[in-house]
This record gives sequence, structure tokens and C-alpha cells, in this order.
Amino acid sequence: MHADAVIVSGNSNWAAVPIYFAPLAMRANSQQDTTLRLGHTKLVFTVYPLRKSRGMIEIMANILETCLEGTKRTRIMYRANLTSRSIKSYLKVLIEQEMLEKSDLYRTTVKGRIYLEYFKGILILLGKGDAQ
Repeated sequence: MHADAVIVSGNSNWAAVPIYFAPLAMRANSQQDTTLRLGHTKLVFTVYPLRKSRGMIEIMANILETCLEGTKRTRIMYRANLTSRSIKSYLKVLIEQEMLEKSDLYRTTVKGRIYLEYFKGILILLGKGDAQ
């Protein structure tokens, strides 16, 4: 799929729709049916909005949150939805920055907990988190 396309489903077929249909999808915050008329042809399709990929900051927050109580690397991989190769690099950075410590389990340090609090605060400011 290209960055200038959106995924749609119509008549049980999947397709990547070119960018000139993107405004229809950009208004969609969730799955929705859309009708488009092209001359005498009526096209009805379902728009699935694209999920933006996570950035390093969000991935690090996912890892730190997973490690609050202490956990093994495999569990971190599954919870943070990362490959074995990528988890190694993230764990290395978090340990070097003293946000994570490793003994028999990986645990979030005080510095890591502060990072999580700031991250959650930013999400709340952006309207993407819950104010707990």
C-alpha cells in the first residue's frame, strides 16, 4: 500500500484508493460506508482510516508501561508489538538512559516512571488520553 492511498472495501474486494479519494477517508474517524458518484455509476465502498505508525516515543512508553511490575523480554515483545531485532535496540536505549533496569526481569525505574507521566500528560493535552 502506498502512503498516498487509503484502504477501502467494496463489493467484497479490497483496494488501495488513489489520493484524490483520500478526503473521503480523512473525514472518517472510524469505519464508514461512503457513496461516490462517477457519472452515471454509483460506487459504494467502506472506508477504513489509515493508522499512523507509532513513533519511538510511543514505543518506549509502551515498553516502560509493560515493565512497571517487572517482566521478561518475550512478554515485552508481544505487549509492545515489536520484533526480536527491534526490541533489542529499544531495550538497549532504555537501559542506557536509566529508564529501565535488568536483573532477572526488566523493570521500569523511577526515571522511566517520570517519562511515562510526562507522556500521559502530553496525550491528555492533545485530547488522546483519559484524564485519570
